[in-house]
Order: sequence, then structure tokens, then C-alpha cells
Amino acid sequence: MPRGKFPVESRGEAVRLIGERLRELEDQQVTGAREMREWLVQAERGGTDTRTLLKTLDPSTWKAALKNGLDPEGAATRIDNCFTALESTQKWEAAREAAPGRALLGDEVAENRFDPRAAQHWIIAGSGGTGVANAEIILRRHPEARVTLVGAEPPPALRHQVQYPNMLEVYGEEGDGRLSFVRTRVDAIETYQDEHGRTCFRVPHGEPDEAGNRKTVEADGYVTSLGRTNPLPPALQDLANQVRDRGGEISGDLMFDRDDQYIGYGLTFSVDGREHRVDVDGAASWQLPREVFPPESGIQRQLNTMGVRGLPSETGNAAPGFAPIARQSALRARAVAAAQEGDVTAVQHRSTVPERWRRPERGPETTASAASPESPTPSPGRSVDAERDPKPPAPQQPTAPKPAPAPNVPGSHLWQLGVPQSPASRPSAPAQQPQQPPPGHERPGPGIGMGD
Repeated sequence: MPRGKFPVESRGEAVRLIGERLRELEDQQVTGAREMREWLVQAERGGTDTRTLLKTLDPSTWKAALKNGLDPEGAATRIDNCFTALESTQKWEAAREAAPGRALLGDEVAENRFDPRAAQHWIIAGSGGTGVANAEIILRRHPEARVTLVGAEPPPALRHQVQYPNMLEVYGEEGDGRLSFVRTRVDAIETYQDEHGRTCFRVPHGEPDEAGNRKTVEADGYVTSLGRTNPLPPALQDLANQVRDRGGEISGDLMFDRDDQYIGYGLTFSVDGREHRVDVDGAASWQLPREVFPPESGIQRQLNTMGVRGLPSETGNAAPGFAPIARQSALRARAVAAAQEGDVTAVQHRSTVPERWRRPERGPETTASAASPESPTPSPGRSVDAERDPKPPAPQQPTAPKPAPAPNVPGSHLWQLGVPQSPASRPSAPAQQPQQPPPGHERPGPGIGMGD
């Protein structure tokens, strides 16, 4: 799939973008645009195979028409990427037909919808949480299988979990050696026929040698765990289709409570003079649908950064994890209840993440001065050499922190506990007192049970 600039990450996204362009051509009275768009929509919803879709949407005829009048460095490039995505999908479907049960999506492994003994050597493309979990599932269920993980370094959070280091110890170089790694950027995957005519998989990696050849990893099983493509949640796809069929629009925003805690995103479906509002929370809320929040807006990147700040890698967890999502659900339930009681500040709708969640960025002046410092101008009475190589200041002994601003408030001493100081000056915890929640943060009363 073409990523990078003007990415198109799935067949569904390619069909949607081509359909939107066909609607524009239809408005321009281009012959056949309406008929092609209607057929394309029905083909996508009906699950038509990509080979048939590409045959009907003849690139030699329609690609030029779709690109006509578009910026060759912008929208026209995205149309090219749409056809590249469709051609890649066709190759993927062909590989699954040629190697049934041995060309898998990561979710198929995670949900136990596969036979681990279908192959002796599995390549897993992608070294994130799903890819690592896929490897462990295969190695556990097939004691003779080998697994090669191909991709970048695993996410830092994995190193702070019990499961990942234990897997390395059992199956890695220090264990039985059935798990190996190839650290590289994943490029196109190739298929080939072995000596028995069986379809197998080859992953080129590394820089080419003098003869132009690259190293390869070969296996008879392949699992792709390269990440999510951020579509609309399936429960909303049918609604979105109906809205588009009627010429409506879909917009979205991020939702936060009064403490700027993320509680999900909202979608507004505007059609026939009415607006239908749907809120999305849970793990899906951390994967913004690309058709509503386009990649160039940068909102998904901001949301990812916010998630890492809220749950640093050292916690061994991630924002879409089970415990963080349980907390999000509780925060959202409290905020929605307050909003229903008339508190207009309980749920805040934003177009981006709050400023307090963003890390300060270095300005261009700061970056330029740090990257290419000019010759210093000596201060009066000092030489240039003294300016370039000043003597370091004498180290100062750390002063004991001032008393907590509210010593009678339970927990107010905690800010001091992380400050280096002598045992004599370290504050002691105040006597335990009954804690009263701040206004608006009271525990919910009885009556809310499971399923409510």
C-alpha cells in the first residue's frame, strides 16, 4: 500500500476517493461518470473481488480522466496511489487463493481463526503489539514452528511488560531459537513457487550488494500485522453509506471532559436537513476514521502523542489497552451524566487536542541557532576563547524544597517525595484524614449496574 505522502492504505479508501472524484466528474457532465460511480459503490458493498473491480475500472481509460485537471503534485498523485492500492490488494487476494490458510491477517491469528500447523516457518510483517502476540501464539501452539518477525524495533512499551521479555527468553537466541528478528523497513512481499510447486513467501531486506541483490527471508507462511487502516467502525458504515448516497456530509470532533481527559470522538451525519449525532468511545476511539479526520490534518498524530504522554512506555500499557479504556468509560459516563443534568462544560467538543496535552516545540530561531552557531562576540573585558569555552559554574548544593502549599490536604506532600534531599529534610506523610472529592467529582449513587 502506498504510504508516505498522499497515502492510500486500503481498498476501501481507494474506492471511496475514486468515487468522490467520479462525483465531481459527474457534476461536470463527464460521460459515464455517474454509471461508473454507482457500479463502483455497489461492487464495494457487495464484496466484488479486486480483479473484477480493476478490470471494470480500466486504468488505461479512467485513470487519465480522473486525473484530468488535478494538481500533478497533489490530488493527481493520490489518484495514482488509489490504483496502486487496488493493484496491491489484487496481489494479496491472489496470494490468499494460492496459499489458503497460509497468508493471514494478524487479527485472524489473534482470534484463533487459523491452523498454526499449516506452515513450518512463518514470517510476521510488523513488530508491534499484534505482531509480537501473533508470534507467541504460533510458537506456543506449534512446538516445531519457526517464526521470523520482520519490521522496526518493537514499541518501547513491550520492553516494560512481563510477556515480551519472557517470550524472548523462551523462544529467542537464549531459548530454543525458534524466534528470530529482521530489523528493516518492510517493503513489498513477494511470492514464489518452491520445488514442490507450493506458493511461498519472500521478504527482501537490506541494501543491495554490488550485483544489485538483496538479502531475503523465505517461509511457507505469512502474517501481516502492519497496523490499522482506521476505517469507520463497522456499526456506522451502513449509516455513512446512506448519508453519502443522499449527498450528505460527515464531520467529526474530539470529546474531552472538564479536566481535558479524552472520552472519545463524535460524528455528525448531516443529511436531508437533519443531523444525526453518534459518539464513539472505547479502543476504537483512538483510531480516528481517515475519511472524517484526514491524515494531512495531523489530528491522529496529536492523539497518539497525547496517549503516550498519558500512559508513558514505562507503564507497559497503551491508551487503547483494557485498563485505560475501562477508565475512559468511567470518565465518559460521569461526563455524560453531568451533561444530561445541564452542565454545559461537562463534555467539551474540540477540533484538536487541548493545548496542555501538547509538548512545546522548538521554534525555527532556536533550531537555527543551535544547528549553525555564529562566531560569538566577546563581552567587554573577555576574550572570544573565554566565550567559547567558559568555565563551568561551581556545583551548587540542592536546597530543601519549601513546605507543601497545603499541608492539611491529603496527598499534597507527594510532589516533594521525588525531589532529591537528605533524609532529615524529607517530609513525612500527614496523618490520614477522610478524603472529600472536589465539587463535581462525587462518586455516582447506586442504581447504575452492569449493562447500563
